[in-house]
Amino acid sequence: MRQAFFFNVMLAVVLGIVLGIFRFPIISIFKLTPATQKLAVNMLLVLSAALWVRTSNFVFFIGMMRSGGDTRFAYFMDAGAMWLVGVPLALAGAFLFHLPVHFVYLLVMAEESLKFAVSLWRYRSRRWIHHLASARMQDGFS
Repeated sequence: MRQAFFFNVMLAVVLGIVLGIFRFPIISIFKLTPATQKLAVNMLLVLSAALWVRTSNFVFFIGMMRSGGDTRFAYFMDAGAMWLVGVPLALAGAFLFHLPVHFVYLLVMAEESLKFAVSLWRYRSRRWIHHLASARMQDGFS
């Protein structure tokens, strides 16, 4: 697991740097107004900075917790962070503070940061490991 996580972080950091460097050429492919280009460039900058956190959460939730049998925690963490952190922050940033879209997206990334911190704690606690092969099935199959 450590190797997969390390490889994920390194690859995401490299891809984030590449995305950050080439954000202007990427946007220039599309026929956009100057205002839309500026917004898209800023969105790509936020995405490039947060890419490693987002992909790390994929490794934690899909690759580790769900495959380790900890589906309940993965579900509640995913849904809870989205509805208790991500959505309220996005609503507050957009409608209360009238922030530009890239700052609202940055606020949504706070959800990913929270999930990352809690998932790292869960990983280190080793409570996500469930012995699925040795457990007897509750529905009569064994």
